[in-house]
Amino acid sequence: MKTAAKPFSWGANPLAADQWHCLHELWLYVSRNEHEFTLGHCYGEQNAHPRWLQFSALRELRFPCDPVEMEARPRLATRPVVARPNVPVFLPMGEDITLYVGTSLWLCLEHAGKSLLDLPVARLSDSWFGPNTRRGELCFACGTHARLSMEGVRANPWKAITPVTIRNRSEENLTLDRINLPVPSLKLYRGEDRYWTAGVTITRGRPGSPGELEISGGAPKECPSPTEVSDARQPGAHGVWHKAVDLILG
Repeated sequence: MKTAAKPFSWGANPLAADQWHCLHELWLYVSRNEHEFTLGHCYGEQNAHPRWLQFSALRELRFPCDPVEMEARPRLATRPVVARPNVPVFLPMGEDITLYVGTSLWLCLEHAGKSLLDLPVARLSDSWFGPNTRRGELCFACGTHARLSMEGVRANPWKAITPVTIRNRSEENLTLDRINLPVPSLKLYRGEDRYWTAGVTITRGRPGSPGELEISGGAPKECPSPTEVSDARQPGAHGVWHKAVDLILG
């Protein structure tokens, strides 16, 4: 496999035949013949030696057409994302905190209004979130710095930032080491220099009461001059949900 690739960006992109194209960790390859074209993809990551790449298995799709130009649209994940802070966050009872959590964007590759691929731009791990193997849901997993401020944080064109406000209204302190984000229910926005999602507020109540999960109806206040990029994959889910805490926080 060749390890040289042309950069591939959001928007309209011509895909040259017999050439690798790279979008963050996602590598795309197109080969054509007279009646069809083959679109292959895999993930390339730096291994222990920075001069070399290690690749996942190559997967291929064949289409009975020959597009010259494709549209690369960013979207959010197809499943909830379990974000695990690099360092657990301690939240005393009665206090509120806002964490800024980054999750990987998805590439929706389209031609003539038809979706050809819908893939994360970075390879993600599967995760189960719930109190046991019978109660919970299949998610994706990611690590996060869970920053308390975006000041000085460089923009990343391959991630979207979700402001997550957590309100501890219980009678005990709370240690946050996992947060289950309802990413498919969030809209994606573009600000001046980075991507944002709608904000999420999680309230932990008194013992015996369900938690509350609220999704804002628009772009967060931290996103200047927002432009809506894509609707939620599960639209109409904003507002307040009453959900068991063990399905939201871990």
